[in-house]
Amino acid sequence: MGQPDLQKNIIIVDDTPANLRLLSAMLGEQGYRVRSVTNGAMAINAAQAKPPDLILLDINMPKMNGYEVCRRLKAIEGTADIPVIFLSALDDVQDKITAFQAGGVDYVTKPFHFEEVLVRVRNQLALRQAQAELAQKSVILESFSDALRALHRLTTTDYESFPARFQDYLTTGCGLLQLSRGGISKIQADYYTLLKTFPERAGEQIVPGDLSFPVSLSETYCYGVILAQGTVSYPDTTVVNPTGDAPPRDQWPFHTYLGTPIWVNGTIYGTLFFADEVAREQPFVTHEVELVELMAQSLGRAIAGYQSNEDRRRAELAFRLEKRKSEKLLLNILPQKIARRLKRAQESIAEHFPMVTVLIINVVNFSELAHPLSATQRVQFLNEWFAWLDQRVERFGLEAIKSRGDRYLAVGGVPVARGDHGEAIADLALVIQHEIRDFKPHCFEHVSTQGQIQVQMGMHTGEAIAGIIGSNGFHYDIWGEAINTAAWLETTAEPNKIQVSEQTQTHLAEQYHFTPCDPIPGHNLTKTPYWLMGKKGI
Repeated sequence: MGQPDLQKNIIIVDDTPANLRLLSAMLGEQGYRVRSVTNGAMAINAAQAKPPDLILLDINMPKMNGYEVCRRLKAIEGTADIPVIFLSALDDVQDKITAFQAGGVDYVTKPFHFEEVLVRVRNQLALRQAQAELAQKSVILESFSDALRALHRLTTTDYESFPARFQDYLTTGCGLLQLSRGGISKIQADYYTLLKTFPERAGEQIVPGDLSFPVSLSETYCYGVILAQGTVSYPDTTVVNPTGDAPPRDQWPFHTYLGTPIWVNGTIYGTLFFADEVAREQPFVTHEVELVELMAQSLGRAIAGYQSNEDRRRAELAFRLEKRKSEKLLLNILPQKIARRLKRAQESIAEHFPMVTVLIINVVNFSELAHPLSATQRVQFLNEWFAWLDQRVERFGLEAIKSRGDRYLAVGGVPVARGDHGEAIADLALVIQHEIRDFKPHCFEHVSTQGQIQVQMGMHTGEAIAGIIGSNGFHYDIWGEAINTAAWLETTAEPNKIQVSEQTQTHLAEQYHFTPCDPIPGHNLTKTPYWLMGKKGI
């Protein structure tokens, strides 16, 4: 068993001093920092004052039992995420259920074996550490995602001039890296000239132009970039410049530096760098370095285009822009699997799915509901409505195939077959039925509307064909009796009810509650439709 992290802090709550002494001594010997308290109020105060990594909590205590202590901790923002392990002589199943319902993550029965307690403590601390690391990685990923979006904007913007391009790159890079300075240089022989700086300074030259006031390359931090033929980073420049002085003829006393070469047609044209007058406490992370390198690559391509024929440069830039737009548009209008297939081969895509479940959703009396709205407000309403549905469809890993007017079609089992297609669609329908009461479009705040938004829902299970139609504009669609039947079920459904076919009822009878309803008039269904009432066991 590995050694515990000596920084981990544990609070033990028990009204029995002997238990406190025993657990405190044992966990202290393992290297943990332990705080002991004898009642619930003290535990809550201690956790708020200095949140621990873990709480060991007795249940039977005077004034406030462990269940209530746990509930109160979970209701406080600063302590809600602290894992709680219950320690109790109560061994009844209901006691354990109550403990977990109160927010506990584990339960140890007294008299306990310390080895068991230690293993459970280590497991929960390891899990909490993993969750913290995952959250940190999520923040880093989000930051990198923001950086990529910014890079995409930089790369696809058609600037009116190089000064405008350079200024945007430097301003954006300083903002993303949280550094105060940036520059783009040009290298010629052994001399170095600044083309653009952020903030701007005197003596700049913009491509094209003669060098002005060149500085010896070896007298700059960028010299390390040229020697390395790659990115160089100095979180603290005093490591390479012990005096802390700025390079000769440089007005900025850099203490942080990140620079990378700008390659143009196989040779180093110059450097892109970002810096600050304050040293960083931590080294630059991978995605920061990659961001600057990608920005430099983008600049290199732009400079190469400028140096070539202007018409050719504009044509290549427009081609790259349209290609990126088309790829993004393709992913926006087609399921990811289908988009990938379409990009790999220019062939017709059509598949037969022997068993899928379709759900069609419609806003009741949409025309009357939308009557007080302007055209812009109606579009705003539909945008909010479809976005609201999309969020719930994505929650269950389903596919939204198309919408027409205020109608919305979701399907399980397309374009990727899945065995639980019926269950996923049923759960989606029940969630919409339950949460529709809370859907309040922003556009309704400015007009007078009557009543609550209600929906009709129809659901059917059967076979279908799906594929891409269109030549100039691609559209992924689905056909078959499953869609036609679901549409009839939706149009005849009562408000806020889910009408399903007998095929769906048969498919889901073991997991869900149904009640029969009247047959659909005007449709040749030979079987009785049903109302989906809820999920069994809930």
